Amino acid sequence: MATDRTNIRKDCLFSEEFPQKFLMCHNCNDQYTDGEKHARLLPCLHSLCFKCLNKIREKNQLQCPNCKVTHTVDDLEKTCPCDPLRRGLMEFVKVKREPRSVFCSICPTRNGTHRCQQCAEFLCSECKNAHTRVNATKSHTLLELDSLEQCQNLNAFHPHLMCSKHPNYDLDLYCTKESCQKPICMMCAMVLCTDNNGHYKNYVDSMAQEKNKATREQISSMDEVGKQIELVINDVETEQRHVRYLQKSVEDEIDRTFASLLQIISNARSNTMETLKNIASKKDNNLKAQKEKLEKLEKAIEESFKFADQYVAHNNYPAFLQVHQTIENRLKTLQKQFFDKIPHEMATFGFRTIGLISKIQSKVNKIPNTWSVSAFSPNCSAEFGSCLMLHKSQTFLVKLRDFQKKEALKNNDLDEVLEEIDVKVKVSYLNDAETTCACEKKRQGNTKDLEVIFMPTRSGKHTLEIRILDKVVVKEKFEIKPEAKMNLPNSFSKPEVIRTKPWKGNARGVLG
Repeated sequence: MATDRTNIRKDCLFSEEFPQKFLMCHNCNDQYTDGEKHARLLPCLHSLCFKCLNKIREKNQLQCPNCKVTHTVDDLEKTCPCDPLRRGLMEFVKVKREPRSVFCSICPTRNGTHRCQQCAEFLCSECKNAHTRVNATKSHTLLELDSLEQCQNLNAFHPHLMCSKHPNYDLDLYCTKESCQKPICMMCAMVLCTDNNGHYKNYVDSMAQEKNKATREQISSMDEVGKQIELVINDVETEQRHVRYLQKSVEDEIDRTFASLLQIISNARSNTMETLKNIASKKDNNLKAQKEKLEKLEKAIEESFKFADQYVAHNNYPAFLQVHQTIENRLKTLQKQFFDKIPHEMATFGFRTIGLISKIQSKVNKIPNTWSVSAFSPNCSAEFGSCLMLHKSQTFLVKLRDFQKKEALKNNDLDEVLEEIDVKVKVSYLNDAETTCACEKKRQGNTKDLEVIFMPTRSGKHTLEIRILDKVVVKEKFEIKPEAKMNLPNSFSKPEVIRTKPWKGNARGVLG
């Protein structure tokens, strides 16, 4: 995701999507101009021309036609500021892509040969000569068009911004008051933004450097978020493949089982296959929905990253400061955007065959016998009391939940999948060796929760681990300390029990 932050990359500049993203209104697809079609930057960092913005805006609500995000626009100038760098970008692209179509700003029928950096205008050879003779412009910097074609940044295309309230004054200062936060001129500082009203000023150069540094740091942070999203997408895609592979594997198992039962349960077979497909489809759809949501967030980050990356490359500080708050708000919003760090579903379902043939006559009406567990490890837990004692039976209450915190069992009773759930209680010794304790598992009453019963025979570190088809869904660590020595007759001390926090998996679902 990282790019060169001083130049505009050629592969980006000459891509087909570049004009649509940066030079054209995202609603009407017209190129931006200086009039009512000038560019306005939305909080999502997409842009609209001013005409379309007013057309789409309903009261104080504005929905971006690109990403469909709805923005509240109470203060139009602050929420959707004018983007003064867009014109320079358009002229930069025109010089790079179609230099022969560049005409003199004063004599539109003549080809431009130079560009005045201060006036931000293209000049033909005659106008260039006149420009050098007039006292008001003879000190201006004139750049040849041929040299501009080789230029890799926008420095020569920066529009010279003047104060909108005092057109003869440069934007040399920046007001830091929260309600203001914009470049101002000396006259504004003396008349409108006085220190008495809490309008504290700073030089625009130093403030732009400070904001530029902060924006670069946000870009770096977003780069890490983007990488994390990419890893989660890879995990989701892997789990999707596992779901599809397991679906095929279970289908094969169903076929092998039903080969001996076709005369009795031919109709039930189709119902079972349908149930399996629904299960796999539900899991696949959940993973697909998560992937689409992550890709949407990744796309928003990618677009905002590129947009912000482009703007920090400019040295036109007043122009940058006019839009930096919008860029900064968008980057902060995306950086704080919550998303689950592991796939919402696991490939955890199957088809039970144990004792099926002998029970088929009495159980045929209870088919399908497919099972599914949509356990999402961050929402699964194991609960137990605080008075764990050696040589005394202990009971854990295991709650399996999906990514929506609903019961993880889908259309199944716990008894139907109990044998597919692998439960282990391990004890670690001083030399880090482990042994497995005997334990019993059963359902809790009429619920779909699981009880795990075991009796600790040793002190030390213990781990309760719940797996479904070798996928960890619960991992609970706790410690039982040795019994205290007896200091008084007929008295004893209970072992101290330290319970750690329930295991929820790390950012990618890897065991902690």
